[in-house]
Amino acid sequence: MQKPLIGNGRRRGPSIQRLMWQGGALAAVGIGLVGAAVSVGHGFGAAVGFVAVVAGLVLLSYAACERELAATAPPRALPHHTPPPALPRGALPLLNALCGFALAALLVRVVSTDPRGPEAFPAACTKLQGCARVALLHPLADGGQAPLKLSTSLDGAQAAVAAWLRGRPRTDLLYAGEEAGSGGAARLVHARAVTFVWGFADDVWVQLSCGADGRALVEAMGQLRLGVSDLGVNAARNAELFAALRKAAAGGQLPAGKCSG
Repeated sequence: MQKPLIGNGRRRGPSIQRLMWQGGALAAVGIGLVGAAVSVGHGFGAAVGFVAVVAGLVLLSYAACERELAATAPPRALPHHTPPPALPRGALPLLNALCGFALAALLVRVVSTDPRGPEAFPAACTKLQGCARVALLHPLADGGQAPLKLSTSLDGAQAAVAAWLRGRPRTDLLYAGEEAGSGGAARLVHARAVTFVWGFADDVWVQLSCGADGRALVEAMGQLRLGVSDLGVNAARNAELFAALRKAAAGGQLPAGKCSG
């Protein structure tokens, strides 16, 4: 059986109301994703959100034109108006998939907001498969590494850690300063790192303190906010951080001397 014709003689596809709803939803989700992605430096998410906004607006425009044409009586095209071409086959499922991806990415960001409260180095990992910790107490997935000792000041070690994190892709520094409750005896650097596609966030903490031998002691921990497994990302990041600090120390890029605040 052939599909019925609408007012302008074109065959009826998806309902105009459905197109309007889908276009509006796609644009709204896209706008939300752009804002959320930009706030965490997630370029891929922002790009997907922008595409969703454009696609949603195009779909809204198409639906509005169809509604205007369908309302004409007697059936004829509007003066000085060229009817829009029919939607390509498979366009709506593709747009639905885009909307679903954008919505999922937006939800990931909404439910993994930055933690609030005193900035302190966690006592231990709370997610056994989504955490890596190189520390004197409760190490986990440390790859056999021990906390790093550097012949430098707390200021020098903090500056080096903060600079390294700032240079990482999709990583934002959230805090760098005196650790809460340490009385000035320790420093803490806290950053947020997000994955490329979905924007899953990891918290990265680096604690800096002075050891009994007069050297700066560096302990690090990375843990995902949402999900179960981090696929080894946090352990790899910890290893890269320690390697970068060793290289900086060997190259004389850290201020030499006895550790002091």
